[in-house]
Amino acid sequence: MQRLNDTRPLARYEIAVGSTIAPGDLVALNSYGKAVAAADTAGLRVIGVAERVQAGSVEIMDGIFSFANDTTNALTRGDRGAIAYVKDKNTVTASAGVNGIPAGIVVDVYDGEVYVQTAPAAVLAAIAAATASGSAPASGSGSN
Repeated sequence: MQRLNDTRPLARYEIAVGSTIAPGDLVALNSYGKAVAAADTAGLRVIGVAERVQAGSVEIMDGIFSFANDTTNALTRGDRGAIAYVKDKNTVTASAGVNGIPAGIVVDVYDGEVYVQTAPAAVLAAIAAATASGSAPASGSGSN
């Protein structure tokens, strides 16, 4: 994972019981407002990337980060400005998957990596675009 644009810590969140988050993981909030590793799971909303994990909490950073590109539904340079969807905590995909959880907006695709803007405004724009296209994130409950 590479960090661009001098991204600063955004906030610290409590980690949901039973969840494991490591530095560099894409992180989401569940319906209880607790941090979990990002996944294509109903009810999650991406908040950024984990920087520090300690004592049941995680410090989150937002900005432009690189993630692995899904090999099945890969993003291309032609997808710049489009939605990157969460496949897992380290991988983004062009497909909305089962639950359509946006990771953010694609900035570039280069050398097998997808650079995604994960700032709150970018994630909200991705959610709005997904809703408009019928690929809206599903709502549901998460683990506290």
